Formats: sequence, structure tokens, C-alpha cells
Amino acid sequence: MNRVFVDTERIRFETAPDLYGLFFEEINRGGDGGLYPEMLRNRSFEDSLVPEGCKAIVREDGTEAIRNENGWSCPFHNGEGKTEWAHRVPPTPVPAWYVQDARMELNAKVRLNEKRRVSLHVHFEPHGRLWNIGCCGVPCRRGESYAFYAFLKTEEPCELRVSLAGSKGIRYDTRNIMVEKGPFVRYDCILEATEEDYDAVLLIEAPLGGEVYIGFTSLMPTETYKNHGLRKDLMELLAGANARFLRFPGGCVVEGFTKETMLRFSNTVGPVWERPSHYLMWHYRSTNGLGFHEFLQMCEDLGLEAMYVMNAGISCQVRGPVFAEGKELDAWLQEAMDAVSYATAPVGTKWGELRARMGHPAPFSLKYIEIGNENMGPEYSRHYRKFYQALKHCYPDIIYISNTHTEEEGLVTEVVDEHYYDTPEFFAEDRRRFEAYNRKGPKIFIGEYEAFQGNGVATLHAALCEAMFLFGAEKNQDVVTLSTYAPLLQHVEYTSWYPNLIVFDNHRSYGIPSYHMLSLLGANRGKYVVESRVETSKLRYVPSGLPGLGSTVPGLRFRNANCHGEPVEVKRFLQNMAVREGEGYLTAVDPSAPPMKPFPGKPDSSKNCFLIFDAPAGREDVFEVEVMAEEGQGVFLTVFNRAEQAYIFTQEHHGGEVWNHRTVRNSQWRIQDGISTVIDQCIWGDRPLAQPEPCMLTPGKWHTLRTEAAPGGFLAFVDGRLLHHAQQTAVPLIDSVAAIEEKMIYIKLLNMGDERETVEITLDCMVEDTYEKIVLTADNPMAVNAFETPERVSPVTMDCNGAAKVFCCDLPAHSLSVLRLSAKQNVRENGMPFVMTANQRNTYGRLSG
Repeated sequence: MNRVFVDTERIRFETAPDLYGLFFEEINRGGDGGLYPEMLRNRSFEDSLVPEGCKAIVREDGTEAIRNENGWSCPFHNGEGKTEWAHRVPPTPVPAWYVQDARMELNAKVRLNEKRRVSLHVHFEPHGRLWNIGCCGVPCRRGESYAFYAFLKTEEPCELRVSLAGSKGIRYDTRNIMVEKGPFVRYDCILEATEEDYDAVLLIEAPLGGEVYIGFTSLMPTETYKNHGLRKDLMELLAGANARFLRFPGGCVVEGFTKETMLRFSNTVGPVWERPSHYLMWHYRSTNGLGFHEFLQMCEDLGLEAMYVMNAGISCQVRGPVFAEGKELDAWLQEAMDAVSYATAPVGTKWGELRARMGHPAPFSLKYIEIGNENMGPEYSRHYRKFYQALKHCYPDIIYISNTHTEEEGLVTEVVDEHYYDTPEFFAEDRRRFEAYNRKGPKIFIGEYEAFQGNGVATLHAALCEAMFLFGAEKNQDVVTLSTYAPLLQHVEYTSWYPNLIVFDNHRSYGIPSYHMLSLLGANRGKYVVESRVETSKLRYVPSGLPGLGSTVPGLRFRNANCHGEPVEVKRFLQNMAVREGEGYLTAVDPSAPPMKPFPGKPDSSKNCFLIFDAPAGREDVFEVEVMAEEGQGVFLTVFNRAEQAYIFTQEHHGGEVWNHRTVRNSQWRIQDGISTVIDQCIWGDRPLAQPEPCMLTPGKWHTLRTEAAPGGFLAFVDGRLLHHAQQTAVPLIDSVAAIEEKMIYIKLLNMGDERETVEITLDCMVEDTYEKIVLTADNPMAVNAFETPERVSPVTMDCNGAAKVFCCDLPAHSLSVLRLSAKQNVRENGMPFVMTANQRNTYGRLSG
């Protein structure tokens, strides 16, 4: 019998009011063309311009790319971005714009203003046409209207006709514009859709011909969320997330990948046509329509606290960092100061006046500031100290967040941002992470997390594993006070990263199972966390799939690989290569492989060789291979790697087409320098599965390495001698956390198993017979939501009877349930919070499973 005990009299601590938040980053066209519903792609005509600090290159595979000064590169394709995006649309010299009986070219001399780098110069023949295809179509809804404007300049008067036109050439609405001779002038009109067409275009025609310079243009729906310019259905989904704060604007976007692409606050305020465009490391250019002002307005409209992430004078340290120093660093600090002034200064000041001109005279609220994003090392510590001291002196009421544990260096640190990306199982297994944190140290912000690799990405299973991790956060809200899933938004036609909390195209949207999980947790918070414990059985997630072999440096010899005695061949090289030598193979460096830069703080792994074998389906649980290692050479095996079923993210692919050992969870057995270790290889830190053991591989001698599946893990043998019994981390079948507020008792329950489970719940108070039960589940743990079935995995609310001091509740297989019980009198609220000692916390953790 599964049992849950809830002691409402034993208050552990108050719930963190802002525990659940949202994180917006301009990625997957989540801003321009998404939440900021600009319907024209490349409205500033700058997409094809190579970003400053980069040069255009052609890779060996023919991919057109850009490369920064430190060697990091990404696909470009004349501004169309990723290869798959470029192949989706007809070729054109100016991305998203096409002509017929006309000629177009970029002009860098005739520009709308100093912030614009080019205009589009169009030479129309009589009845010539120019059109924009938007983000895979300009969406039109019957009866809805759209606001068009363009800054136009001509040397001779020119008549233009602007239309919403269907894919078959049908014009749904047309407006005439007479462009007068002279400087750039803004021309506006409203277009109404008479048909439903999500693959329409914005069409500009010149009946009599002529020449026109277009400096900047836009097409937006006239109806937006609270009339503040953001897409209604996406904002309604954000409102339904039951979040308490919004982190903005990134993410890696904050850092940039060159000195020029580091994100400046000053480039994200003011009229949008005066904001410089910004090429992102996510393979497209944004016009910053969703800027700092829109972020603050969005927080106000959704009732969210604002968390601004500012550049600390450091570009992305993974993509080749640039560190600002001296006067340059002072300028970045001034950018930070100016951002806070824009948000909070009164009218009559420089930034307060600009905010008022943008439509918001009153100051905004700004509760949190994060100094940098994913920065680290001594340079960051120096920059953090400078920023923190200056900002805290001027704005002492704001809460400041550090990227690393700078308190360990003696720096004042209020909150630390920690990021977690891994497999679903990692999150379930890591649920107790925060129990050992120092209660006198800084608070913890789980600033980015998601199950983004391995089996079950974006599924119910992933959501439940993440929920178990968050249960661990809820049980430690005296330390963990903030969290945000990342990323937030994904336009399905422009995926740079997967998965994302909310998925959309140009007219539809839905939340993935994790969205509904977070909405359910956020809506049922309570005021105090109370002591609870669980009695249940254990589960272990044992990986399965293809075995792999690797070496730390070239020169490892191997032969006679087999599964259950059946020979297996090398299937794929994941890093570097191996060449045939006699009866076996020899690992070697691949001379055609692009250079690799080590991750900051990690050893150089560029000479690692890694491959997988073509094991027969279902026969990978016993694997054997003979190896001959040289002195100082490390050997590692990946054991039961979940490769073939795993989601993999790379720059060019997503959804499982390409995968590599860095993005697939695996258990790894490594023998190096006379020591044998077995770990779960996790992105942010390896987890040992067994005690290290002495093991020396004799140079020049063949040794047989063998792995066998075993209950809860696997066995590892060297030359027939058992060396390790590796044990996967166990998770509870049932997990729970409880909170109270006045008469309400909130009990959150997870069933991670394959069967319906009955749970006996024991309370220390009398409750009403009727209660509410909200359940998130589906018919399959791998269930996902989609445009056709947007609520396949979504909460169902039911009214139940039978609650008592002791009662039973059924939990569906693979489910998250919330019980909302009503006590017959107020549960204790005003007693002293129950603060556990370290020994009590350990005991509580063991009792909780």
C-alpha cells in the first residue's frame, strides 16, 4: 500500500511567492513573427547582411555560413538561416521579398535613419509587383483587419497599390497610396481580410511603374492583447500558465556571439523603426519589436513581476568570448543603469520622458535584475562585483541575481541562477538536489531547465519527470525561490531549439504537456509548506539502446565486438573516427572534422574518439569487446545508450535525424590512469553509479571488457573479473508535497508507474467530505500535444467525495494529481515555522522516499 502522511501542524516554511515564472528569449522566431505579431518577414530588409564581426564562409559540405573572429560558425544562407529554412522557400536575393516585372536591390546610401543599414530600392515596370511571404505565409482571418505602414521615398510621384493577396493571386483587399516626391514619409492604411487564408502575401503593385525606396515596413493585426501590440492567443496561453514573473530577454541572446551582437538596452526602446536590428545566434535577425518597453508592458498586462537580464560586458563564453574592460565596461554598466531608469524614473527625466512618449508615463515595476547570462570565471566575478556594487547603491530595493556561486569568492550574492538541461530521467533522479544546500547561503533561481534529450522529449513522461524535480524544489522553498522553464516559444517552421513550452504557427498554438504541468503547479501553491512523507516502492530508469566505445586519445585498438556472442560492426562515428587494422580497428583523429573548443571549465576533449555499434534490436543488454590500450590512454564504454530512440538537437537538425554522444544520456564505464569508474554522464555534472576501483590495462595486451544488464543497473567485467555492480538512482513510485492556506490543503501527487495506484492519505485534521481533484495524464506516457490534438495531455478537474482524516485516493498511471481539500476549521497558520536540522532533513528525505 502506498501511503502519504500530511502534518498540517508542522509548518516547514512559507512558500516562495514567485517560485514559478516564465522565460522569454528571442529564439525560434518566438518574438518577431510570434508573440510580437509582425506579419512581414525581413521588414527592415537587413536579413541578408552579414553581422558585424563575422565573415561569410562556405563549409566543406556546401553550407553557407557565417563565422565570428573566434571560429564559431552557424548557417546563414544569405540571411534565410538554417539550411532547412532556406530550402523551404524559393530563392531570392532579399529574404522573404519577391518581384515580378520589377527589379529590387539593397541601397546602403539612402536610408530611413542612422539606425537603418539599408533601404530597398524597387524599380517597377508598369504593373510590376513586389510581395512578402511572411513567416511561411501572411495569415488572414475573414473579417479581421490589419494595419500596414511603410516609410517611402521617391524622386518622382508614384502610385502604389497595397493588397492582401491569396496564394492564387486573389486580392482580398486593396488600398491605393500615392507616394509624393521628397524625403521618407510614413504611409498608413488598413487592410481587411475577406477570406480565411494562412498562406497569403502582402502585395505591392505599381500600375504605371516607377522607382521607390522603402525604408521600413510593417503589417500587424489591429486586434492585439489589451491593445498593446502582442498576439492574443499566445498571451492568453501565457496568462494561463499561472506564473508570477517574467525573465527577459535571454538567454544567449543577451550575450551575443560578437562584440557587435552583445545586446544593448538602448537598442530596444523607442520607435521600432529607430531600433537597430539584431542578428541572433539562433540563425535569424530580429528588429527588436519586442523590446524592453514591450517586456515591461507585458509584465503589467499579465500581472507578472519583471526580471531583466542585462549584459555584463561579456559575450557568449561558449562561442568565443569578448570581455569589455575599462571605458567599454563602464559603458555597459551605464546601459544597465539606463535600463533601470527607463523602467522606474519619473517623467521629467531623460528615460522617463521616452517611456512616456511610448505610452506609459507612470513608472513600471522592476523587481529582479540578473547580471549577465551563463557567464562564469574570474572575468565574470570582476564584472559582477562592479555591476552589483553600483546598481545596489543606486537601486537598493531591487533583488540581484548572479550567474554563478560568487558567494564562494567572498562576493555579496543574493540569488544564484542555476541551469539544468538533461534527460527526463535525470530530473526525476535529481529530485533531492537542493536538500544539502546551505540554508544560510544565497537563494537559488532555477533559471533554465528542461528535459531536452533522451527518450520522451515534450511528452507526458518528460513533464512528470520535471514535476518530480520541481517537487524537490517545492520541498526546499527556503532555498529555491524562483524557477523558469526554457525556452518558451517555438514557431514550428523556424525551430532552432526543441522542445519549447508553447508551440505555434502563424495562426494556431498549444502548450506541451510541461506547460500544463507548470500551470497546474503554479495554480496550487498555498501559503505554507507543511511536513509530509511518503511510503512507497522504488523505480529505476535503466537506459537501453546501442553500446558505444571510445578513447581519450587516438590509438586504441579494438576487435571482436559482440552482443550475446553475435558479432556487431561499427555503425556510426560520433566523434573522430576509427580505421581498420588487421583483424580489428584503430581509433584516429578525423582530419576533416571542424575544430572543437572546450566548454569553459571543462577539459579539452577534441581528441576523444567515440563510436557506436550496430547491435541487434533487443540484444544490447550483454556486450563484449576486446581492447588494447597504450600507456596513458583512457578507454570508455557507453552502456545501454538510449541512442536510437533519443531526441537530438544540433545546429542543423532536430527531432532525431542526427545525434551524438553529447546529447544522448548514457551510462559510461571509463578506465584511465589505473582507475575504473562508472557514471551517468550528465551535462552539468556526472553522477557516480558505483565506487571507483583500481584497474590497470597492460599496454600491448588484449583485454576483454564485458557489460551485462542487472536489476537496477548493470555489471562490468574485465577479463572475466567482476569489477562493478553499477546501480541506477532510484526514484519513488509515488511522490508528494503538501501546502496549506487558511482552510485549504493542497496535496500534489505523482504516480510514475505503469499501473493505477491507490494511495492512503493520512491527515492530522478533519476535512470536508467533498474535495476537488485535478489530474494530468494520458493513455500513454509518450503522449504529446499537437495542433490536431492540442489538449491530449491537459488537466481534468473532477469533484470527489470521501475525504477524511484517513482516506484512499486512486492515481492513474503516469499522472500528476492535485487534491484541493477543505479543513473543517482553519489549519494552523500563525505558529512558528518548523525549521529542520540537517539530521532531521536527512530523516525527512529518507521517509519521503
